[in-house]
Amino acid sequence: MPSLKYDNMIAHSVGLDVFAKFSYYVKQVSHSPINLLKELQAINDYLETSDSQFMCRDELCHLDCLMLPKLQHIRVAAKAFKDFEIPDDMIGLWRYLGNAYRNETFRKTCPSDQEIVYEWEAKQETPELSEEKKRLYALDGYTEPQFSFDVPALNGE
Repeated sequence: MPSLKYDNMIAHSVGLDVFAKFSYYVKQVSHSPINLLKELQAINDYLETSDSQFMCRDELCHLDCLMLPKLQHIRVAAKAFKDFEIPDDMIGLWRYLGNAYRNETFRKTCPSDQEIVYEWEAKQETPELSEEKKRLYALDGYTEPQFSFDVPALNGE
């Protein structure tokens, strides 16, 4: 089993505040996605200059195990609660997510969209879901688990 250790401090520093900015936005502390978009753009800019599939190398490392679940929560919960989507033109970020979605370890450990929404819905500060979205993200035992593993078509790929 490969080591999960990493020593890339530039990768480590990129996006340190992304989850905080997302939380402020989804919990309506901040009504604008601008700060979240700035953090996502910083991650995207770093990834666009990287030659590796993940944050530090071509295999998952500890940093990816921290970053990828955050990005998945951002992707799913921001869409459910705020109709926010990661912009299609963030090619580095989408490439990174696509690499994760093709990774068996990530796929097997990633919670379903319903589980992610359920966790955020339980927080008092999170806005109420519409009835339609409540049905879409129901954890009722009858609905097949959904996983947002699709990525937009990337330029040049």
